[in-house]
Amino acid sequence: MRPTAVNPLDVRQALAGKHLLVTGVTGFLGKVWILHLLQELPEVGRITMLVRGRRGESAVDRANRVLATSPALRPLRRIHGDRLPGLLADKLAVLPGDITRPLAGVDEDALRRLPPVDLVVNFAGTVDFQPDPIQALQINAHGGDHMGDLAAALGAPLVHVSTAYVAGRVDGRVPETLDPTLAPSGIRFDAREEIAATEAALEPLATRRSDRQARVDVAQARADRLGFPNLYTWSKSLAERLLLSRDDLEVTIVRPTIVECARTFPFEGWNEGLNTSAPLAWLISTAFRDFPSQAHHHFDIAPVDLVARGTTLAAAAALTGQGGGVMHLGTSGSNPVHFGRIIELTGLANRKRLREDPAATTFQRLVISQLDPVAVPADKRPLWHVTRLRKGARTVQRWLRDLDKADKPGLVEDLAGDALKSLTKKGLRSTNDTLRQLGRIERMLELFQPFVHDHDYVFENDRIRALSAGLPEDQRAAFAYDADTIDWRHYWHDVQYPGLWKWSIPILEGDRPVEDSPLEPALNLPLAGAVAIARAEGAK
Repeated sequence: MRPTAVNPLDVRQALAGKHLLVTGVTGFLGKVWILHLLQELPEVGRITMLVRGRRGESAVDRANRVLATSPALRPLRRIHGDRLPGLLADKLAVLPGDITRPLAGVDEDALRRLPPVDLVVNFAGTVDFQPDPIQALQINAHGGDHMGDLAAALGAPLVHVSTAYVAGRVDGRVPETLDPTLAPSGIRFDAREEIAATEAALEPLATRRSDRQARVDVAQARADRLGFPNLYTWSKSLAERLLLSRDDLEVTIVRPTIVECARTFPFEGWNEGLNTSAPLAWLISTAFRDFPSQAHHHFDIAPVDLVARGTTLAAAAALTGQGGGVMHLGTSGSNPVHFGRIIELTGLANRKRLREDPAATTFQRLVISQLDPVAVPADKRPLWHVTRLRKGARTVQRWLRDLDKADKPGLVEDLAGDALKSLTKKGLRSTNDTLRQLGRIERMLELFQPFVHDHDYVFENDRIRALSAGLPEDQRAAFAYDADTIDWRHYWHDVQYPGLWKWSIPILEGDRPVEDSPLEPALNLPLAGAVAIARAEGAK
């Protein structure tokens, strides 16, 4: 059912000629968003990208490299050909910065040189589920607050990209609201005081890399008390609370759910890096058929281009007085799909892949492809459960080590000494590899368990759907938040699953991410300050 529009929302008019300052453009979602804007909304004024340089690579060089080799650029390459580098340089500029520093690392001189900024959009953050808490606080919590400081200094509204899973350990419908003082556990707290207390507790453990697990344990205990399943959701929620407690700027929080393969833009199936579904789909595609989840729980996934459209609507709303507060960018509230269905579709897609893959082994085609994955309670321990397999592999490992060290009878040593040593070494290498892989699987299942098994989330998405309903008819094809039109069988079986095997799962298996050849002529994006100076000199 199409929701009723609150007010008309003309995206083209709202963003025409506007100057946007955007962080996180080297990441999956941020990159797709700015490229979608450039394709569908060429009337946007300018996009200044705040980018952090890395050791041995300046901010400009990093932005040039990431954009010039990204497969996400393919649609614009087809449209503009060798004119594209010039067009990108006309629309994009790079502002060196670092969100972990005050004012996001932008010095006062660079701030003065910037032309007036109409909107700040913050995609930056660490998405590691269990990062070092010092890093999580610096990037996600302080980083979000520093972007608020920067937006306030620029006199611009802020669209801050968070995650829907800041809801924490709850079940049922999650509203598009936030009381900054109320934790998911029901405890009242102050975000700034929580950050200060956590940093004080971490200070004795802050200097040594070997103390990382101790730091995680300290911070996770605090997160548990507040009702957050991991340090990612904890630190992202702290940023939301800091921002929504401010009275010096207008903040719109957009909360994507699980961002997945593109439906159509930049092209069908595009993905980048390791998101939530890639490890899950990879695991279900192996001999592990009993997946710890609840079949009736919702699996809220959103294609990256749908989330990009939602972010554009939120940006236009922030520029026209319809923003502020919280907006979910998900699907469970209006077009739900459940884990049981996703697991079934994964099994079918894996069967198709193995039958068509010339590199698949006979065992994979005849055995693995016939095994149907199923959702099982986490406390069930089938024969092939990861914990049992690890225990068995350790037994084999100990036996092989003992065999390798043991004194063999003289006849055995004479007849089979070298061959036995070779077989033992190969067996140990294989067993060690198996243990590493099983350990990674076990850690992955532990991290995902709160979201795929313990809690059933339904994220309301009424606000973004109402904004979408207010679009002029001629803008719906480009910007509508059309989550309700997703056919989950087609999307998962024909788009998502093949996309994961093309772009994401190879990374799990140790391959490098796929890149395209650099743009020709070479991309040479300008510094934001240099653009302002050139314009000022040209106006004299």
